[in-house]
Amino acid sequence: PAMAAPVTFAFTGLVSNVPGSLNPPFNTTQTLSGSYTFNSLTSDSVANSNRGLYNGAITGLTVNLGPYTATLGNAGTNFIEIRNQGSDRYTMQAGLTGPLVPGTDFSPLRFRIELVNTDGTAFINDLLPTTPPDLSSFNTKILRFVFEDSDGKAIILGTLSTLTAVPLPAAVILFGGGLVALVGLGAGSWRQKKNSFA
Repeated sequence: PAMAAPVTFAFTGLVSNVPGSLNPPFNTTQTLSGSYTFNSLTSDSVANSNRGLYNGAITGLTVNLGPYTATLGNAGTNFIEIRNQGSDRYTMQAGLTGPLVPGTDFSPLRFRIELVNTDGTAFINDLLPTTPPDLSSFNTKILRFVFEDSDGKAIILGTLSTLTAVPLPAAVILFGGGLVALVGLGAGSWRQKKNSFA
């Protein structure tokens, strides 16, 4: 069976709109930042060669807005979607959990990155990319940080500035290499035993 292959992208963005119900403590002078980790071996759940939908791919998410932080939650949809048809799109969305926004009854609900290339030149297929899409290829680069209270939703909008790959820690690489070596040694030992009985 295939093992999970985690990939992490870090992002930064500028806040462009804050609803009155969240201002203060948030405002348009602040930046959004964070990272998300996904399993690059997640299967495409759509039998369409121009649309890849990778449900449940996201295994970690942290979103920072000023001093406020939310992390990956269990509620709502969790996916990465790639569209390679006319207008190319890259969408990442996941549910959030975190404390109430100070001074309000709002709690984090979900986070979304939405990239749109109207020329259809961003992707050549619908495979899940393991390197960050080139932001210069996209006309639209929207960030949505959605909050909710008993009266409804409030959405903070922003523009994505950077999307970069985060290298795996050296310890993880060494651990993975060690596992591969152990499997190889085990297979070699099994072959030797098999040949000795032949």
